[in-house]
Amino acid sequence: MAFVHGRPRAGAVALALAIVTAACGSNPTAPSQPVTESLGGSLATGNANYHTFTTKGSGDLSLTLNSIDPTASVTVGVGLGTVSNGACTLQFVNEGFIVGAVWSNTITGAGTYCVAIYDIGQLTQTVTYSMTLVHP
Repeated sequence: MAFVHGRPRAGAVALALAIVTAACGSNPTAPSQPVTESLGGSLATGNANYHTFTTKGSGDLSLTLNSIDPTASVTVGVGLGTVSNGACTLQFVNEGFIVGAVWSNTITGAGTYCVAIYDIGQLTQTVTYSMTLVHP
């Protein structure tokens, strides 16, 4: 910087400030990486299980049904909803979910959501299941 009588010139200070400000403004926030969660449990005949999760923003969601034991050929229902006062309210459902299926949806913002797995009348005994959830 150029100094006159021990002081920086106003133009040099303004230029330095502009460079620092431009550098700060040109560093956009990187999008967050998707979160992968393993979900599982036991599902009894005629019942439903809910799993809650929290997102950091909007984006794509996928739910994969990895296994149902001991009857892998059974069809179940799954759903996506929001959590309010400790209750899961489903907004989207798929009642034709089988092992190996992947269900996709979109999350519209940060918040607490829930996924459900439920018997649609095909279970004849309690089963164990595992699912993989990927979300923002």
